[in-house]
Amino acid sequence: MKQTLLYSVFVFCCISCGKKQPVVELNFVDSVFNNYATAFKKSTKIVDEESIFWQNRTQGKQPDLVNSIKYAGTLISAFHLTGDVDLIKKSDSILFSVSKEFNNKEASIYLSLSAHYTLEHRFSDADSMFKIADTLGLKNYDKLATAFDIHFEMGRYYLAEQALKKMNLPNDYGYQFRKSKLMHYKGNLDSSIAAMQAAIRLAENSETLKQVAQSNLADLYLHNNDIQNAYANYKKCLQSNAADLHSLMGIGWIALTFDNNDSLSQKIFEFAATKTQLPDALFKLVNVAQHKKDSLAELKYAQQFEQIATQKKYGNMYNKYLLQLYTQILNKPEIALNIASQEISNRATPQTYSWLVYALTCNNQLEKAAKIYNEFVAEKPLEGLELYWMGKFMLAQKKVYNAEQYFKEAAKNKYDLSPRIMNDIEVELK
Repeated sequence: MKQTLLYSVFVFCCISCGKKQPVVELNFVDSVFNNYATAFKKSTKIVDEESIFWQNRTQGKQPDLVNSIKYAGTLISAFHLTGDVDLIKKSDSILFSVSKEFNNKEASIYLSLSAHYTLEHRFSDADSMFKIADTLGLKNYDKLATAFDIHFEMGRYYLAEQALKKMNLPNDYGYQFRKSKLMHYKGNLDSSIAAMQAAIRLAENSETLKQVAQSNLADLYLHNNDIQNAYANYKKCLQSNAADLHSLMGIGWIALTFDNNDSLSQKIFEFAATKTQLPDALFKLVNVAQHKKDSLAELKYAQQFEQIATQKKYGNMYNKYLLQLYTQILNKPEIALNIASQEISNRATPQTYSWLVYALTCNNQLEKAAKIYNEFVAEKPLEGLELYWMGKFMLAQKKVYNAEQYFKEAAKNKYDLSPRIMNDIEVELK
């Protein structure tokens, strides 16, 4: 009897140990929901007070450069809180107006506009604004930091790296943050993570900067398939600020892709969708529907996302997401091709060229796709989604071995990919 009992305990322990325990804590998610309104109100109050203060200093007086730039900056802070893209447009309008008063000779204004355009994914415009600012004269740090940002987004990686080397400020937050981006692009995730950890340490005096670095660190851990550390860092962000929707949706993604808890992830994304004007949460809900194998819900959320993301005010901000939906769900490959072609003029990088290759493949223009692939994409670093797309291109070329290699590489980034794509990769690799 004693031996039977011991055997039963052993079997139970083996079963328990073999079962994957969920990472996302239900009680923590509920606490975030409960504390969201208070955290949002607190953040909004700070931004509103700063905005009113600087706006008052610009009214009824001769235009003042510092006050106007500060006021315009508070509108960008408000955008990050609300997702209202019109606030960026308003901020731009203020900057152009004050620039005119100063005969368009103030470099700091064009530097701010460059940052705003980057935020809107208007990368070629951001490049133009930076060139004007540089011509007018910039401090060395501002010049090198912005040069890195522009070169990196435009796919000029060698020039971005050279700007970073010239900065060479290991004890600077901005330097470490940018170093992390460069190391991630190069595929050196350990160095990327180390640099972002350094950025967090260097942001001790700014809770905002620290939070940005912390959430980016969580993203990096997710890319590295380190779910426990990803969750821990998202959780730290939300403990500091329950209104951090980026981190909340990061936790929702872990609930979906690691815990296989589609009901909790849906709850999180539906909550997030009501708290911002940006459509990101709707795209996540497309993935939830895929996980549930609910094609009707998948189509519904895809159409809702398309309706918002294609509004003129969003410009190029959601091109990558739209390309994915038009080729896989909405069945509009010709629109996908238009988007991919437009993106090349915005920023011609190995990534965006791979989008064009995939869009051409979906439109049965394989000869043109092959030419672009060979010239601009082959042997270049790509993210998980682009690796998958190149696998599909290789299949269309009947190059099965090459396709399998791309699919295997893409699968290493499984937490970056949608359930539909992961299922397709598994089928292709059988």
